[in-house]
Amino acid sequence: MTSVDIYGRRYNIGGEHDPETIRTLAEYVDRRMRQMASQAKSGDDVGVAVLAALNIADDYYRAQKTLERRENEIEQRTQGLSERLLAALEPLNNASGTPTK
Repeated sequence: MTSVDIYGRRYNIGGEHDPETIRTLAEYVDRRMRQMASQAKSGDDVGVAVLAALNIADDYYRAQKTLERRENEIEQRTQGLSERLLAALEPLNNASGTPTK
């Protein structure tokens, strides 16, 4: 169990992550909650937690979209390089009688 403070409350958290990762995640949640509290009109802890959760979900969604976009770019580049390599090797394969695909 790892003890962390989030938005003024202490939590004992266990799980598959190492204690340092749990602390890092807790600090991130605490920071986002404090950001939301400074922008919220009421001091409602549940409301602050919901706003922070929505903002964290948005961060995750944007990161996922960025990752998907980069994976697609890598896939396209890999395919292009593969095609160029096959085209470059084709004369050698034709000369030796080896099929290209």
